[in-house]
Amino acid sequence: MSRKYSTECIVLKSSIRRDYDKVCVFFSPHYGKFSAWVRGVRRVNSRKQGSLDTLNRIQAVFSELPNGVKTLAEVSVIDPYSSLKTTMPGISKALYIIELVHRFFYDEAHDYESASEAYLLLTKSLASLNKFYSKYPEGVYTFVPVRIMNMFEVRLMKTLGYEMSLNSYLLNKLAITSEEMDYLNSLKLGSAKSALRTLRKVYSSADTVIKKYIADIAAEKIYSKTLF
Repeated sequence: MSRKYSTECIVLKSSIRRDYDKVCVFFSPHYGKFSAWVRGVRRVNSRKQGSLDTLNRIQAVFSELPNGVKTLAEVSVIDPYSSLKTTMPGISKALYIIELVHRFFYDEAHDYESASEAYLLLTKSLASLNKFYSKYPEGVYTFVPVRIMNMFEVRLMKTLGYEMSLNSYLLNKLAITSEEMDYLNSLKLGSAKSALRTLRKVYSSADTVIKKYIADIAAEKIYSKTLF
């Protein structure tokens, strides 16, 4: 006999199966990362069709069989993050963020405490990006969304137990300026405050440092970062 449960989640990715079905990967604060069948979603008259776009924040009801196979039963959209999807920089940064979650969380892993913290961080970061792209056109204040992304990266690594040790990692790997060190320290502390002139000057080079650190941990290429 199957059991049903309801949870909020983010759609990380999906793949086509058979003629009308999909398998979607979801990330939930209560159940971590998991996959579920979505039956008939590719039919023209399916009411689920627009609700399961990648990056959507949804409320969903799942049915789970004794063998662990899950099927999506009901879904409603909480936030589609429409504004960030209107520009390539917005899409690419959001895809990079969810790819990090996809890479660092294993399917059906029972580390729900980390999942809860990571989910809150994920939704806050997507909301911040969405708010930025709803107010500013493409190409304006480009350092702001990069900082939002950097905050997510550094805080996610800390949540997962991979906190960046600035004194050891950065000094051993790269020669960085004192301004870059200040910027990276502000990210670790979760501070949104940074002198505008300093932020404009160092965000690009500091972003490169963070990307290298994460790539070293993942021990493989994070493909979405090449989009921006």
